[in-house]
Amino acid sequence: MEEIKDSSILRPYYDPETFNVGYSAVFQNDKGVIDQNGLNIASKLTIVNQSVGSGLKSLNRSLSGGNTLTELTTGLKNKFLHGIMNSKHGNNAKSLNDLEWNDFINVNVWRHLLERLLRQLSSKYFQHLIRQPFEIAKLLLQVGDFDYLTDGNKSAYYNDNDNVNDNHEFEDDDDDEAEPNFFVNESQANLIERAAKEEQGVADENGTLIKPASIHTIDILNSIMDKEGIQGVWRANNTEFIYNFLSISLDAWFTGLLSPLMQIPDPYFIDIIHSPDVTKSASLILLASCMTRLVLLPLDLVRVRLIISSVRNDGSLSDNDRSLRKLLRKWSWRENISKLNKELVFLNILYSLVGTGFSKLTGAILYHQFNVDKFTNVILYNTLKFCSKVCELFVKLPIENLLRRSQVKFLFTENPFQVQSEMLIIKPREYQSIYLTVFKQCDRISELWRGWRLGLLSILCGYGLKILNKPSEILEEEKF
Repeated sequence: MEEIKDSSILRPYYDPETFNVGYSAVFQNDKGVIDQNGLNIASKLTIVNQSVGSGLKSLNRSLSGGNTLTELTTGLKNKFLHGIMNSKHGNNAKSLNDLEWNDFINVNVWRHLLERLLRQLSSKYFQHLIRQPFEIAKLLLQVGDFDYLTDGNKSAYYNDNDNVNDNHEFEDDDDDEAEPNFFVNESQANLIERAAKEEQGVADENGTLIKPASIHTIDILNSIMDKEGIQGVWRANNTEFIYNFLSISLDAWFTGLLSPLMQIPDPYFIDIIHSPDVTKSASLILLASCMTRLVLLPLDLVRVRLIISSVRNDGSLSDNDRSLRKLLRKWSWRENISKLNKELVFLNILYSLVGTGFSKLTGAILYHQFNVDKFTNVILYNTLKFCSKVCELFVKLPIENLLRRSQVKFLFTENPFQVQSEMLIIKPREYQSIYLTVFKQCDRISELWRGWRLGLLSILCGYGLKILNKPSEILEEEKF
């Protein structure tokens, strides 16, 4: 029996356009579900017209073809922006990326956006306030000369001949049977005062030098508090916050600028482990970090200048300008780029490469070399990241120490940020070059790791929080 392929032969009386058995809605192949008036029911749904329509159009574009990498990058970018603008005001609150034309004149939408921005800004600033005093203490320990606090070490400005003469003049004081002399003449008073100043390491004519009881962080902060009050503990606070903000912003801008030229996705939107070319992505991350560090070099110098100088501005200190705006106006790359020391530029690049390499490339190495990621091996991944951060701490601290000393040395040369010795709150450690510091002063090499206890404690606290907390944010991501 021959198969009948055309169903119209069996029902010649059937017309799909006019056939109706009394239903309130019928389905037509080309129009969908229509009512008795011939109108499409889907067109009556306002929620489809307003919200789903744009989603269906983007879905149709993605299904009909197009650049898969572009669609993926855009989707992750939307998710990234939505995460930044995440709200606790309920389902009606919109993120910055979800704004429509009618939302631009809606006061409530803008109020919610501003509230979220202020909340996140205040949270970051509060974290910065907690960390700032410890950063100040660490920098002062790195660049300061505190030999008078350590047993067996003499100050670089201590003269052995003066020591012999002083002992000769005060040799009678060692006799226990001698009567105490409560009255001293003028020469003896000057000698005692000079000896006290040499014990401090440098003459403190303006009384700006701090005198900590030890080289521990708490003692450094206490000495700053005693000398300059609460303002001294949070010195250069706003400059530090601006530097951190610009560092993140410029790094993201450089990666977004260079990623299309290198034909790779932006690492800020697509994780490096999902990049089609991991080598190019890693090179882009390191290059952007170095460029950011060099662009912000003047601001970093201003930050160091504000930390090592006194906050006093009562006219007793000459040229003690602590205005970030005024100091940056003095800087000109055209005039001052030739004054930059090659070691200063090299240490900035090396410091950036080490920090970025450990912090941003560890995850890619763990995934591609050991098949460990944060989705399926949470505890192992965090443990290996902890080990990486510990290694980063002990590798980066000596480089940071040398960089800070090089910056202080540059600040004493003729430049727009030049600092005078009477403005300092510490006696600076003598620094000549990397070679002399590392290879010629082997007995002082341990000083390059000052501040490691505080850094290790911070890493331990961060590791403990990641282990104890449930990784809900990780489970929400899709591993592909």
